Amino acid sequence: IAYPTTESTSSADGQRFVNTFAGKGEKGTFIIGSNVFKGADQILSAWTNVPKAVKSLEHFPTDVSWDGGSKYSVFGLIKYAQLDGGCSQKSYATQFVFDSPGVYDGHLIMYHDWLVSD
Repeated sequence: IAYPTTESTSSADGQRFVNTFAGKGEKGTFIIGSNVFKGADQILSAWTNVPKAVKSLEHFPTDVSWDGGSKYSVFGLIKYAQLDGGCSQKSYATQFVFDSPGVYDGHLIMYHDWLVSD
């Protein structure tokens, strides 16, 4: 299954992110670094408008936290891999599941990547 990555600005892709990863997000708060997004609308906005914030996920997981929606889960949206020093990159939607809610700085119990072909 391929999920949309942060480069997408399609609202349908963003809504699919909210529905699939964020437990619909009605009461959720999604935090990337100093950026805080509350509720489905703001989470969707983060998906479509803040790719630069998502770059902070290279410091994951301490820059990201999730409260609400699907419990015990935090969602890393993307990972970049430079291939052979070139500009090619692979994008991933990543679900990290932790054993407690809050700021995710440990206790990772599961993660899953979905490769999105370029």
